[in-house]
Amino acid sequence: MKKVLLVLFGLLAAVALLIVGVFMLTSGVTGVANDFFAHIKAEKSDDAWSLLSQEFQKSTDRDELLEFLESKGLSEVVETTWNSRSITNGSAEIHGSVDTASGSSVPLKIYFVKENDEWCIQHIGMDSVGVAKAPTGTALTAPPEAEQLALVRESLTVFGESVNGKDFSPFADHISETWKKGGVTVEQLNQAFAAFIDHEINILPVLDSLAPAFDNEVVVADNGVMSITGVYPSTPSKIKFQLDYIKEGTSWKVVRTAVNVE
Repeated sequence: MKKVLLVLFGLLAAVALLIVGVFMLTSGVTGVANDFFAHIKAEKSDDAWSLLSQEFQKSTDRDELLEFLESKGLSEVVETTWNSRSITNGSAEIHGSVDTASGSSVPLKIYFVKENDEWCIQHIGMDSVGVAKAPTGTALTAPPEAEQLALVRESLTVFGESVNGKDFSPFADHISETWKKGGVTVEQLNQAFAAFIDHEINILPVLDSLAPAFDNEVVVADNGVMSITGVYPSTPSKIKFQLDYIKEGTSWKVVRTAVNVE
């Protein structure tokens, strides 16, 4: 059975380069988080505020934020521990905990976006309670199923056309600005999906004849990512996919892609 598996987490180029890139970028975001709490502790609120994203600043009252941090002991952080780190071009998140002067340990999730080539804090979550409001002030919800199906069909159609044309320029034009700003190039996409091109895998007839079955209910995560996973139950080979989207303006745009034909 012919099997091709390609996963793009933001972008897969050379494995070694990816590992180095992830290490460097996640080191950057942990540094921003540590600096934020250090500035809060030193009562340098202007410096701390400058580490927040523009959307965070627009949707959050500074005095309320400072009061909330103080009420939870987060104005006196003495040590930070970040156990989990992940990046998707233009966005990142870290999970861990902070120790406060009172002796308590507070579990946190911090989400970041890149603005002007600098990591900025987009959202701070404490367990299920957010320290700050979501960037838009209200939680994003997934669009109706009909729109979800249309998004998947459009993305995979552009993907399939790029494979058939042996040129991922159309797919590069289709993805989110966030992914593009992460440095993705057509050449890197061609390399990442070379196995599809080399095996001349044409998924377009399947897209035209079948509807996909989703694996789970589609929801939008706290970091604003909507993940759609499912399968086209074709024979003899099935097309399995994961397409992650983020809201840019009024449209959902691809920020991560995984396609498995087997």
